[in-house]
Amino acid sequence: MNILAIDTSSKNLNIAFNLNGEVKGVFLKDCQLTHSEILMKTLDGLILENNFSLKDFDCFGCCVGPGSFTGIRIGVTTLRAFAQIFDKPVFSVNSCELQAYNECSKNHIISCIDAMQNKVYYAVYKSGKVILEPSLAELKDVGKIAAKYKGIIISDVEISGLKTLSPQSLNFKLGKLSAEKAGKNRTFSYKELQPLYVRLSSAEEKANFTPLWNENSNERGDI
Repeated sequence: MNILAIDTSSKNLNIAFNLNGEVKGVFLKDCQLTHSEILMKTLDGLILENNFSLKDFDCFGCCVGPGSFTGIRIGVTTLRAFAQIFDKPVFSVNSCELQAYNECSKNHIISCIDAMQNKVYYAVYKSGKVILEPSLAELKDVGKIAAKYKGIIISDVEISGLKTLSPQSLNFKLGKLSAEKAGKNRTFSYKELQPLYVRLSSAEEKANFTPLWNENSNERGDI
């Protein structure tokens, strides 16, 4: 199976091919959220390098968030267009599960992503299962979350007073996670591909303030 997956949810650009089990791709660090300018150029170069074409892919996937509102929209819109044009199924990945994917731990894995303004998106996993789906918290509250779940913290932002691990091999993870999603038949129609917005927009946050983290928040089941 040949799979294309992209992640434009952060300041990085991540494009991964999984060509019958072989992962190839491009990871551009800190491209300053210029995804609309470089995504297609970078993708075209990668396709040409591998003597491939968009119609040769069996399915398409993208990271639907949480992350940059603009970046997420670019990724979702692009993949929906590919899938519609070539009549192929799609799948979604969220940025927290991507960071936590394939991390070996008997304890919880707390995946944290910079949400700016002293906030983080976070989710909790254990043994490949979703314990808590992506949520939003104040940076200062991550210590409470860590105390509750007691595990490894993987974070792309420094968290004062806590030991964290930086996300590693995100391009490889995107390629492998994509194959797992497609292999487990977690694909669907492009019409169902939607962004994952965990927080309100800036304007909405100013108009509707709600608590960002609740110690009694509901836990979830399997992915």
